[in-house]
Amino acid sequence: MKVTFEGSLAIVRPFGFLEVNITPSSIKKADVEQICARQISAILLSLKNVTFFSPLWLNSTCEHLSGIAKQIGAEFAVCDYDDTFYELVAKTSKNILRFSLFENEKVATLFLNDTLADSSEAIVIYNKNEQYKDYINSLLEQKCYKCKFVKSVEEFNAAKQAYKYTISTLNHIVLGKKEFSTFVRGDVVIYKTVGLIDSSFVQNFDYKFHERLQKIGFKFFVFWSDSVGALNTIGASFLIKLSELSQKSGGILAICGLNEGNISETLASNLKAAKILLYKKMDDFFKDDSTLYFKKRLIDIEPTKMNKNLVEFLPLVISSVTDVLSPLIESEILCLDAKISNFNVEGENDYLRACVLFYGDVQMRILLGVKKDKLGKICSIFSDNGDLECGCLSGFSQIFSIIASKILDIFIERNLKVKLSNFKFFENEMFFDRASSGIFATLNAKESQTGVIFISK
Repeated sequence: MKVTFEGSLAIVRPFGFLEVNITPSSIKKADVEQICARQISAILLSLKNVTFFSPLWLNSTCEHLSGIAKQIGAEFAVCDYDDTFYELVAKTSKNILRFSLFENEKVATLFLNDTLADSSEAIVIYNKNEQYKDYINSLLEQKCYKCKFVKSVEEFNAAKQAYKYTISTLNHIVLGKKEFSTFVRGDVVIYKTVGLIDSSFVQNFDYKFHERLQKIGFKFFVFWSDSVGALNTIGASFLIKLSELSQKSGGILAICGLNEGNISETLASNLKAAKILLYKKMDDFFKDDSTLYFKKRLIDIEPTKMNKNLVEFLPLVISSVTDVLSPLIESEILCLDAKISNFNVEGENDYLRACVLFYGDVQMRILLGVKKDKLGKICSIFSDNGDLECGCLSGFSQIFSIIASKILDIFIERNLKVKLSNFKFFENEMFFDRASSGIFATLNAKESQTGVIFISK
């Protein structure tokens, strides 16, 4: 079974004829370690490439994977099945099925991935059960998605041709409502809370997670709650303090769902004085063009210095990058001009860049950039569309995930306890940290510059 990673999903992909007596129903130890080292929201078992499976194999595999998911606090689900499979499971496991079934990976991504898909287009849903429709709608609304309900099979089939995301009746969704969730939409981090931002919220907030997101270049952090209109002084003091700390690394805080009429003028004034942006609705934030200023600005931050780990692991990191990219570009990629420097690239926006932080026994931040004019060919294996705006970001995300996995394997083999942060992608914005020193090198193929890599603490 092959394990791949897309956003916050770990996708397990078995293939062929699967019998419990000849096919392992558990994944390798190395794959388990990869899953545990990442920010995983769900483990997804895809049956897309399965020709045949026995019920015993499926039960054993689901038990194994759901156990891992429970261990790390993630969801478990099955996807990519046919009508016959769904009807069989629905009939035999109607009262005992404790995990979700999704008709395909695309639908599963909407509900399970903490990296949000393009939400500009409505998601079309067909289901006769009004209560279930409301449930699906509430789950998707929690992730900034908009729903469009159709009343007939004919209308739904027509919508399949016109809309990117459609949800049929062949889904069984059993996701619980979380008190607090984190999503990434583009370059914005969304902290979604069901309850109040109060003392309990403050106590459970993961400051280290927030700092790591800033470390890789996220600037916008939105606290979103329908109940935030009742924000108390403890919650307000927490947000003001967090805003002041975040600004040192260029971070901007916003509150969405706030009804200023429900809080005192003094409290509202204090929030604004701390440069916290206030909005009634999430849409108001994303439609606010004034945030472009914050997106584009470069800031002065306290620089970090080199450490010996960077030098020690440099050859292995470079090898991981070139081993993945060289076959894709069909030419050997050489690392040239490696030097100790800060990040300063002429024509930076000519590169699509990705940044990740390894943390734990080793602290290492890696920024990889690939020339946009090379990406069509490089990403073609991962996407049906070579257009940058449509397919290459997705393709590059998968390539970067493979590279990150190879580097993580190096640490695992050396018995180092290292974890992986979220990814941050830079398309048309500058990398914010120009002060920290690290190792900078260019990646060349056929005497032509293909990319750059910057490794820092």
